[in-house]
Amino acid sequence: ANVSDPCGTTFSYQWYSNNTCTSAINGATSSTYTFSAEWEPTTKYVYYKTKDANGTWSNCAKWTATWNNVAPTANAVSNSANENVDVVLTANVSDPGWTTFGYQWYSNNTCTTAINGATSSTYTYTKQNDPTTKYVYYKTKDANNAWSSCATATATWNNVAPTANDVSNSDD
Repeated sequence: ANVSDPCGTTFSYQWYSNNTCTSAINGATSSTYTFSAEWEPTTKYVYYKTKDANGTWSNCAKWTATWNNVAPTANAVSNSANENVDVVLTANVSDPGWTTFGYQWYSNNTCTTAINGATSSTYTYTKQNDPTTKYVYYKTKDANNAWSSCATATATWNNVAPTANDVSNSDD
């Protein structure tokens, strides 16, 4: 609460759920009011009055609490496999307010060239026959269409040593 009174510094408080300050919130009598955590984005209002040491109540004032949307974070990911095996890359996303995301995979590291149809949480590179590393990039968005920055996904194929088999030759 933000209170000013030229004749005093000791106040009592009451918080209300309506803008006419007629529906008191039970037990809400301190100088602060704490809202429970909310999903983003959201704005809530609560109202309050203060009483000075002489018992005089103030006007009804509004207190606004706003939870802003935070864009998700797309984290770098990697996966590896032996030669001749597909590599599946899975997006790794964090966001304080959402658990459902949209995805887009890109062929360039600035995330400006979208890969057509690559909109799931995973991207599969088909098998490679030689040891190599390939890169793909992705962004994710939350339910409010806030997009993450571009993240790198690395696929690596490891060399598999050849197998020499015993050979026998007999002359009969």
